[in-house]
Amino acid sequence: MAHEEVEVDDLLPEHQQVLKKMSLQEKTISDTHPGDHIFHSPRYTCLFSYPETLTLHNCGFQPGTSYIDKYMASLSPDLLLELLTCDVLHMCFSAVSCPKAVLSWLFQLMSIHPNSQVSQGAFNIIYTILHNPDLTDEWVPSITDIARVFVNYGASLQDLFPDSSLVSVSAEDIRSSADRENIKIENNEVVSDIIPNNNNNDHETNCYRTENLQFVLHIITYAMQKRPHYYQSNPDHVLALGVMLCKVALDVQLNWDILKYDFEVCIAAVLHCFSKEDWPERAVQLCHMLPTITSHHHNKAYIVQLMPASVRGHYLQRRLAYAMLQHLLFEATEFDDLAEIKVQQLFNVILSVKATANTDFYYLYSILSLIDLTVGNEALPSSEKKDIEKLTDILRSASGDVRDNSSDPDIAIVKDMMVRITSKWTFMKQGMGTKQKSIYSWTRPSPQKLPVENVQCSQSDHDDSDSDQSGSSSKEMDQSEMLYEEDQSDGAESHQSDITENHQSDNHENNRNQSDEGGGDEVTEKNGNIDMSLHYSDEEVDT
Repeated sequence: MAHEEVEVDDLLPEHQQVLKKMSLQEKTISDTHPGDHIFHSPRYTCLFSYPETLTLHNCGFQPGTSYIDKYMASLSPDLLLELLTCDVLHMCFSAVSCPKAVLSWLFQLMSIHPNSQVSQGAFNIIYTILHNPDLTDEWVPSITDIARVFVNYGASLQDLFPDSSLVSVSAEDIRSSADRENIKIENNEVVSDIIPNNNNNDHETNCYRTENLQFVLHIITYAMQKRPHYYQSNPDHVLALGVMLCKVALDVQLNWDILKYDFEVCIAAVLHCFSKEDWPERAVQLCHMLPTITSHHHNKAYIVQLMPASVRGHYLQRRLAYAMLQHLLFEATEFDDLAEIKVQQLFNVILSVKATANTDFYYLYSILSLIDLTVGNEALPSSEKKDIEKLTDILRSASGDVRDNSSDPDIAIVKDMMVRITSKWTFMKQGMGTKQKSIYSWTRPSPQKLPVENVQCSQSDHDDSDSDQSGSSSKEMDQSEMLYEEDQSDGAESHQSDITENHQSDNHENNRNQSDEGGGDEVTEKNGNIDMSLHYSDEEVDT
């Protein structure tokens, strides 16, 4: 008879409690941030697509009399790959009548074309021209060009420019006369009458390709590195571009750290476009704006982790992590203490963690990540040694307050993170305030002069001629011979009583001759012990 499966609801209440206690709970802490929906696939290519609307003429190209102008004016989509993969356009670019229009067309074409060879060819041409100012130095992708590409991916101006008071970019600035007008780009409202694209035959063409976005990020980075003076003239646009890049990096399609390094390099180029005098103020502005672009705590921690590993990146990362903590825990939007971050500013934060140690472990995990990022990995001044020690003790106490539960994996993750952070802070504390600046400082010569004495051995296995040349060595040898004769005569009388007097004197004479010739070692072996009296001074022998 087959056994019938018993449902949990059919069990007795006390059995259900036991089963619930023994079962393993599902993990709620995600390995990656949840992200936000920035690019909406129904709105992909809402502005332009190739070859329907993205043409050289719509980008403002007016052909001249040169051969390359006439060729591009009559270019068909079938010949596009040939033009971009060969070096004709690169070699003849100095003869192009409208270089800015051609570069703008290549930048937009690179962002959407489904053929990897075409996108790579357009990227190579733009990259070469950006690194060669002799061809043209009039074009860089402006914030309007970049926003146009992201809007065409499906983003809205409201997402890209959350602070409209900083940069005023309207839909009219983004659109051109040849763009589609059936979708509103100001907000996330999706209009039903979307004109379908001829290329949208499968799922891949209904959303942007990460390879195209990677090319866009690389061009922005190269332009800001090679021609920063175009961006430094308007720091508000640079600030808005930094916020825009952080917002785009949160798209759900970019989860699992896809293109994370590319975003870090691009953000580093943005940060270095600010002048040295303007940088501290702009860093504070970024700390005010970035906490509001997303609501999820894990997304906030991911934005802080996007800050590059540079001097300005570390400077901004600590302050931004502290601003994120204040916004999460206390809903603060104004921060007056960002000029100089100190460890003691985290005391109230860590105490709130201790008070809510057994509530939401996913939330606690993000808070701990931000606390760790606020302290940072760089060496702290020795004046903060007591503060880091106090912070370590509070967090270690909070780790003890978290109740263990083998059925809840989130508890194990949080406690493991607490232990790792406290261990790191302990090592940081041990390295703070040390006076030893060099590992070889102990090898420095001492100011005291100690006398050096040379000890010469009276018996040598090699050659005793050197010792005979000095007066002190001769004196020691004479003393040694006298003591040696006394010891041998006493030993001969006590142990060889059955030997005749003549034979004793012969042996004694032979032993003296061997001692003079350096054969003292053989005599010592016959006596069965080592004559340590040879190394004693005159006073010790007399005693």
